Amino acid sequence: MIIGSDTIFHFNRLYDTAMQMKHGNFQYFISMYGFQSSGRIVNALYGPSMAYLQGMLVLISPSWFDYQVLSNGILYFISACSLYVLLKKAGVRVSYRIPLSILYMTTYSVQYWTLRQGFSSWGAALFPVCLIPLINLIEKRRFLLFKRQYVLVSCVKYICCLQCCWFWYTHVFIAQPFLQII
Repeated sequence: MIIGSDTIFHFNRLYDTAMQMKHGNFQYFISMYGFQSSGRIVNALYGPSMAYLQGMLVLISPSWFDYQVLSNGILYFISACSLYVLLKKAGVRVSYRIPLSILYMTTYSVQYWTLRQGFSSWGAALFPVCLIPLINLIEKRRFLLFKRQYVLVSCVKYICCLQCCWFWYTHVFIAQPFLQII
């Protein structure tokens, strides 16, 4: 089992949500089981929906090692599928889609969960899906398609709040000048 820099923090969050589900004592705002039962407000601010999904994985896993293997497998599958869907929408041939999707699984942004238990990897796994509305925007040249991107970005926001800041930055400083050119 790899113990990274964020392991204690995230595993306390996930243990807390797993115990909440196990005991039926749901406390959305405060940690009753993790963080030495200190009552810290963590999950409410740091991706609660994903914490509860990961907590379910903790419950079904017999050990932390099994949880880590299961969550890594799910992360890799999601990251490969999301890039595959993006490349398919972009019209890339199948002979390139599969190797590029496998290559994306090995990038540091996705591997950060495996190596350091950084939660931003879950947002990075879904990032290619968030780019699909941009392809539609370029093809159809309609600004209304950005509403779909906002929905996707808000879903990623619930996984990791720092990813939301990145999307805001890319929209304001990168996409906005591009839209003025079109």
